[in-house]
Amino acid sequence: IMSRECAKPPDESCNVCGLQFSAPPRMFTMLFPGNFFIASCKYIRRLHHPMEYKTRMTKLAGQVQKLESEGFFHFLEKGEQPWVLGTSRWRPEHWIGSHPLIDPCDMS
Repeated sequence: IMSRECAKPPDESCNVCGLQFSAPPRMFTMLFPGNFFIASCKYIRRLHHPMEYKTRMTKLAGQVQKLESEGFFHFLEKGEQPWVLGTSRWRPEHWIGSHPLIDPCDMS
């Protein structure tokens, strides 16, 4: 159950609202862990279709892992790849933060 502040914000200061918003540098993308959020329809329409997002993120995660293995940078601790990169079961949690116009409100 979301707070009233998320369900009916007093203004348009955010387009996605939820608990515990996470963002870079700790995470590869922006997300609300557990998919606990409310978002405006206008914002949701800007996102890639979830299946297209899956394809794009899988490709991007592979490129990041390859570049890191070649020593171009260090981003991931051992064993962190799936949840940090937003792959596997964590992909839906990262989907909501995948548009550059996200303006999140964190109610935690």
